[in-house]
Amino acid sequence: MKTIIVGAGKVGTATGNKLNCEVVYHDPFKGLVVPDDQWREADYVIVCVDTLQTGYSDHRDLRDALESVVKIGYKGTVAIRSTVHPDFLRWLELQPVKYVMFPEFMVQRGQESSDDPWTVVVGGVEPLATDFLAALVDAQYCTDLNAYRTMTAVEAIITKLAANAALAAKVITFNAIYGVCEDYGADFEAVRFPIGEDKRIGHGHTIAPSPDDQLLGFGGHCLPKDIKALADVDRTGFFQTVDLINRGLGRA
Repeated sequence: MKTIIVGAGKVGTATGNKLNCEVVYHDPFKGLVVPDDQWREADYVIVCVDTLQTGYSDHRDLRDALESVVKIGYKGTVAIRSTVHPDFLRWLELQPVKYVMFPEFMVQRGQESSDDPWTVVVGGVEPLATDFLAALVDAQYCTDLNAYRTMTAVEAIITKLAANAALAAKVITFNAIYGVCEDYGADFEAVRFPIGEDKRIGHGHTIAPSPDDQLLGFGGHCLPKDIKALADVDRTGFFQTVDLINRGLGRA
């Protein structure tokens, strides 16, 4: 399988490192340009450009990248790793491109080439989704065959947003527990650790303040933007409340 990866940033390079196949990168901002004739030879194009620069509905770079792929004349399947708002599909479905959603689930610090992803999600119409998933299996993207699953495009988008939103909500839950412990003079670590021993909960995202910056709430690049995107379409108001609490803790 020959694959062109559009975007040579953290996500693009980590994706390429995991694929046991021929990979070339296209990223004009980094001086990497794939000649036009090589696009015709590619089995797949994987788009890994950043999105949501100014808000959860900002997909300018992704739209530009997809329009460039169309302009070049590529006729194969385009796999979109970029995180998008569900409404982005309204624009995408009007474009002359065969696509699948291939969301990434990397941690903030990136993913080593030896790390297996905990899940591999491909969303799209058939047989595009199944064919691309089979290509990932052949390229040994993940050694755990039970990690692979296909679904619709919108399900894949929501899966990515919801995974980060759930982690953000978990952070806020344990921030609230931290506050209760402070008010009653209890040792938060003494409380936190046995709760995390419950395998349904786990220890991840339970430390307060954050071990990364010693602040309350959640920060970084992914959790704030993804929970805002999900809050925009959540009818209950739950994720909006989590976002508001986080901002009340001094997080943008």
